[in-house]
Amino acid sequence: MQQRVIIVGAGHAGMNVARSLREQGWTGDVLLVTEEATAPYERPPLSKGILTGDKLPNDIVVPPSDWLEAMNISFLPKTRIVKIEPHEKTIKTKSGRTYSYEYLVLATGSVARIPDIRGVNLAGVLTLRSLPEAVTLREKLLKTRHLVVIGGGLIGLEAAASAIALGVQTTVLERESELMKRTMPSSISSRIGILHKRRGTEIVMNADIECILGRTTVEGVKLKSGETFGADTVLVAAGAIPNTALAETAGLVVNGGVVVNEFLQTSERQVFAAGDIASFPTSQGSQRQENWKNAVDQGVQVADNIAGKLTSHKSVPWMWSDQFDKVVQVAGTPDGSRTDICRDLGAGDMMSFQLSDSGALNAAAAFGDLSRTSTPMRIARAMIEKNIRPGIEELTDPNVDLKAILRSNMPLESSE
Repeated sequence: MQQRVIIVGAGHAGMNVARSLREQGWTGDVLLVTEEATAPYERPPLSKGILTGDKLPNDIVVPPSDWLEAMNISFLPKTRIVKIEPHEKTIKTKSGRTYSYEYLVLATGSVARIPDIRGVNLAGVLTLRSLPEAVTLREKLLKTRHLVVIGGGLIGLEAAASAIALGVQTTVLERESELMKRTMPSSISSRIGILHKRRGTEIVMNADIECILGRTTVEGVKLKSGETFGADTVLVAAGAIPNTALAETAGLVVNGGVVVNEFLQTSERQVFAAGDIASFPTSQGSQRQENWKNAVDQGVQVADNIAGKLTSHKSVPWMWSDQFDKVVQVAGTPDGSRTDICRDLGAGDMMSFQLSDSGALNAAAAFGDLSRTSTPMRIARAMIEKNIRPGIEELTDPNVDLKAILRSNMPLESSE
């Protein structure tokens, strides 16, 4: 029987497994399964172009409509997998159909984290994790006077910027003392907050929510302090949780995510996990990454390993966000307990660096115009990857070329 790879999830990770398998010359069956009704699509525009109307749903569909057929990839939309039998190498769908596999890839992504607060199920309380949800929110915003966003993270702030662009009065309620605290150094998050306030976003920090107001339809949000904010739409953007239910019922090891080794194999070696759900080993312990680059890189890596290359996961974490007309980039894993080392890029733009205990650069972030931030961030990513130990004065001095720092600090074993 011809070998088959079954990929559960058609997001960036799943699609890149399928794409890369064919590029690697895999001639066996490739079955791409998703519960969604639509063809695979780009996720970053959901909180940006789709909300503002700059992009239509068909604009973000990838790949072209005839690509899956041309690549001989079987695509099963609106298909829910209810059971995995790792020892029998089979999956079972809700309709009762069973498929066998040689390799199985779990790329099931994340689902919105819903806070346990009264009123969260009222009409007009929305989440934003899929194309249908983005379309619904877009239609709602066109009729909305006041939007309240619960959560000052990446998706919440991007959606807030999009709402402001549509002329919607927007309030962001963040329970922490800093915006994007989990993913962004404070020196950069503070600039993002200033930008939002200048553009009209109301931001409330340390916001402890008591309930969402309304009888059947949302009317506002009340804090435990007693302060209330009127709203005819509420977006819950309080983070995400990995969609590991299928992995758990299959008996795979799950601990804050589907636990994988350096090759992205789960506790069942012919079952791989990639993207948001994969908890992989790093020098700082196991971690998950919820970003576009991680999903793409791990999708490619899984395909490589199925094809027999056995490549380990070593890519530097990297994320990107558009906030109004500014770009925010982060490489590595910022640590709120470490000191930010800042570099002025001019015109209000800046970079932030963090060093490890050994002095190696382990995180960098930038805020500003793309023209001023893209090249420095590309160099910073290379510095992290090559374990460069730059001097603090070099990093802070805008007259010192980052490329020169990279070259002068290359480890001896990497020199010609």
